[in-house]
Amino acid sequence: MNQIKALYIDPGSPWQNGYIESFHSRFRDECLARELLLNLREAR
Repeated sequence: MNQIKALYIDPGSPWQNGYIESFHSRFRDECLARELLLNLREAR
């Protein structure tokens, strides 16, 4: 099996993982901002 290890960054330190921070920003701007989600069920 592949040895995949989850690593966590310190809270309040987004510069420790710029790739995922960039993804989250683009996902929010390009996908989530298009829809008005009233609750968690709609988001799923």
